[in-house]
Amino acid sequence: MSIKHKKEEEIIVESVSGQPEKRIANHLALRALWVSPLFLILSAIGWGLSGAVSALLALVLVSFNFLAGAAIITRSVKISPNMLYGSVLGGYVVRLAILTGVVMSVRSFDWFDTVPFAMTLLVTHLGLLATETRYISASLAYPDLKPTSSKEIR
Repeated sequence: MSIKHKKEEEIIVESVSGQPEKRIANHLALRALWVSPLFLILSAIGWGLSGAVSALLALVLVSFNFLAGAAIITRSVKISPNMLYGSVLGGYVVRLAILTGVVMSVRSFDWFDTVPFAMTLLVTHLGLLATETRYISASLAYPDLKPTSSKEIR
């Protein structure tokens, strides 16, 4: 292994773990994309087209929530710890208000069904977070997704 190759490895590792929250949120959004056919099919079978559209809206909101949370952390962590704390708390309240606003604005439409929307929203939020714990490396040496030797998507 040459020194040049070693420096390239260090740069790659630094860029990968420089923003772990962003990588984790992208991983969660990718997983949401993978499970979306299941929720869309089940909602279409149970509630028809309006159920599938409601489930799709829930999946979009879940992905938005994870990605927006990571973006807030990424921007505020560069400023100070106090800014991080305030931004995470304030960002949670703002994201919750956005979710509530979207639901309140679409709930009166004919194409919106509450049951498939709520089931998809709750199950994907909690299910994705629970399954993501298998892929997180909670160590100071590598505070990111667990490194893998294979090139396949985890």
